[in-house]
Amino acid sequence: MTHIMVIQAKGGVCKTTTTYQLATQLARSGKRVLVVDADGQMDLTRLFVRDALETVDQDDCFHFIKRHGLTSLYEAIELFRHQGHLDPKTELPKTHAIEENLHLLVGHFDTTMQDEHIGAALNTLWAFPCNRNIPSVPSWIIRQVSAAVAADIVLIDTNPNQGLLNAFLWWGSDFYVVPCLPTDFSAHATRTLAARLKQRIAQITNILPELDKAGYVKPTSRQPPRCLGIMPPPPQSLLNSRCTGLVCNNLHQQQEPHLTRWKRTILQIAREELDPCAKDGFLWDLDTSAMKDGPLSDTHRDHIWVGVSNILTYMATTLAVSQEEGEEDDEEDTLPLHPRKRRKLIHNT
Repeated sequence: MTHIMVIQAKGGVCKTTTTYQLATQLARSGKRVLVVDADGQMDLTRLFVRDALETVDQDDCFHFIKRHGLTSLYEAIELFRHQGHLDPKTELPKTHAIEENLHLLVGHFDTTMQDEHIGAALNTLWAFPCNRNIPSVPSWIIRQVSAAVAADIVLIDTNPNQGLLNAFLWWGSDFYVVPCLPTDFSAHATRTLAARLKQRIAQITNILPELDKAGYVKPTSRQPPRCLGIMPPPPQSLLNSRCTGLVCNNLHQQQEPHLTRWKRTILQIAREELDPCAKDGFLWDLDTSAMKDGPLSDTHRDHIWVGVSNILTYMATTLAVSQEEGEEDDEEDTLPLHPRKRRKLIHNT
């Protein structure tokens, strides 16, 4: 199974919408998908179960979850914290089957409180050895649930903060994608995200030897995930957007310089700091020429399909290269190559 995290250091950049669209299209392409709502706002949960709700009110969503006996990642982590273990056969979170090959692990409004619990565990690793389990538990639970539903791909929706829960979910993933709107604010958030992820790599790498001593749950990864690429919004979304006056119902000629500058900035950040699998940085091109005559009914869907196709291609290529490297590493008894070294191999194939 492959874990993909949708992450950005800013709200309102279509993280939840992107996760929802990718999960739906991946499922329709024949993949078995588990989608995880790790955002305390629970918007992804409401998007998936909205047809069964009378309203999109949070209380109505809670009643739906309770009525179907669903449990969240947060509740599973709390159960582990209190009893020190989880039985994979009886105590894993119960998912909701949206379709035959699409399952949802619902959200919880207290999810971000796990940042404090993980922080407390990291501060007491040496005093209380049992706390070595805590940082790796969220990813371990997701992997156990994904195995239970036989998922091919796991998509994780996150909140905008860069707390410790997001950090360890990110570290436990195989890939991540970065949604970004064509605004200066989103470009700044992407640069902030890149800097924060570098800090997290240093922090987690430093404590890996201690986490490896955990008696129950050890880290599932020895290296950070690969960035699949930047995901600009489909043109159809931009046509319905009014963000800061830069993108409106009709894309006028005077906006072209801004979009050109934005693409140049994002590509620089992606190539120099995020190192995406996508050779041009983007999972699809932000083609504004098709928008000047007004909305195109199939534009939104077509771009999502392009993104899905590119994601599957980059994942297959990267995992194939990683597998070959793993075989070489077994012979040489060394750790896998750093992601930046792997990228050179991918681009040469």
